[in-house]
Amino acid sequence: MLGRHQAGRAHDLEVMARYTIVIERAPENYAAYVPDVLGCVATAGTREEVVRENQQALQSHIQGLREHGEPVPEPTSTADVVEVDPVPEC
Repeated sequence: MLGRHQAGRAHDLEVMARYTIVIERAPENYAAYVPDVLGCVATAGTREEVVRENQQALQSHIQGLREHGEPVPEPTSTADVVEVDPVPEC
């Protein structure tokens, strides 16, 4: 059984939020944005770098919102991949 102090500490821990990011391949780089957080974008040379850069941008964006007393958007977007038949050439 948890002691009183331990139970209080576990209760105070913040749960990590999971935001969806959209990654797009451009001719020269990758770009990523967070649909739930307007203006949170990043670009980088590789997919791995853009994920890392976008995570850092999101963390900074959320910190700035909190510092200014603004609400932090809840993560609500999701993503999936679907397959379709090839489009015939004209």
